[in-house]
Amino acid sequence: DLKFFTPTGELACIYRAGHDFPLRPLGAVAVSPLHDEYLVSTVDLAGIVRIHKVTVKQRRISKEDRQARKAPLTEKVSTYLGSQVNVTIQYNKRFRVPNSTRTLGERINVTSISMATTQGVRYFVIGDDEGNFTLYTRNGTLHARIQSGLEEPIEEIQSHGGNVLFLVQGEWGVLDIE
Repeated sequence: DLKFFTPTGELACIYRAGHDFPLRPLGAVAVSPLHDEYLVSTVDLAGIVRIHKVTVKQRRISKEDRQARKAPLTEKVSTYLGSQVNVTIQYNKRFRVPNSTRTLGERINVTSISMATTQGVRYFVIGDDEGNFTLYTRNGTLHARIQSGLEEPIEEIQSHGGNVLFLVQGEWGVLDIE
């Protein structure tokens, strides 16, 4: 389950990601770095990536509650008590990470995932236990497989815009996705 919190630490929503297999550890959950669309992607042990769109809106008082507040003899409760946001999460798309190159039919073990944007195109950057990167576009199309030359797993991927950093055995590297 994915848990979403407000900046004050209040639990806003719990969402079941819908995977048939357990999720990978925290390094295999990515949040969109852009401010215009909030996406969360998750990867399970079978190598299936699921993309979810998150919408957060200010909670509005209902028409019935507004009319009830106008009644002069009713006890009034502050509208600021309780959650101030309405969080909606929608499943958007899924795709599977392709098989490994080391043995035909052997599944790649995804170790990390991040989202990056360059020249207006969004990419899902996936690191695996062979030290390679796989890039997918926003619609789940395989864009590129990049062999890093490292034989150790990609432990973590961090991105900001088109700048992608990765961690392997305690050392940081830069990935050029252009």
